[in-house]
Amino acid sequence: MSLIRKLGNTRVCRYLAIALFAVAYAMIYEIFVFPNNFAPAGINGIVTMVQYLFHFKVGYLSLIINLPMLAVAWFVLDRSYALRTLTFTLVFSGALLVSERLGIAESGIIFEATDTGGRLLAAIAAGLFNGFLYSMSVRMGGSTGGTDVVGEFIHHAHPEYNSVWMIFTINAIVAVSSFFVYDFKYEPVILCAVYIFVNSRTSDAIFKGNR
Repeated sequence: MSLIRKLGNTRVCRYLAIALFAVAYAMIYEIFVFPNNFAPAGINGIVTMVQYLFHFKVGYLSLIINLPMLAVAWFVLDRSYALRTLTFTLVFSGALLVSERLGIAESGIIFEATDTGGRLLAAIAAGLFNGFLYSMSVRMGGSTGGTDVVGEFIHHAHPEYNSVWMIFTINAIVAVSSFFVYDFKYEPVILCAVYIFVNSRTSDAIFKGNR
């Protein structure tokens, strides 16, 4: 954690750290999520299912969804937050698109499980790593975009509202939709729930540990 604090001391290092977290975040999707056919949490879970159904890349979808929201966030929310989240979004999308060009999916580094136990491990690993990367991005004053930005809008407009219920609702929609998207199977629903649980527990543990 001391390294993270040092990185956050200068503006350049802060943005470099956010960019590195975004690249790592994208690689987790390429290595664990996409090969094992399940949707993670939040809006990224929705765009992952769109990619599965229509082969429209998550890298493009993430930009289409996040750029308009961040343009509004620039004027409505904190500008530093908007710019740091924009940095994460641009690098995350770029890393996904570049990895496709490089053929990462066909390389030997991806974790493509052949049984339920292996896919369960993939969901746990993805939730663990992305929970860590999410919490580090927040510590840098930004976010991973998507649901987090929507939550910030809600909190800004109605500070008395708890955005946790909004996040829970989106995650529930993703989990239920997984059944219909992934060939009417229960396994993707369970994998989504496992990812969400591990992701939230990991980020919560880091935030509470920091306090």
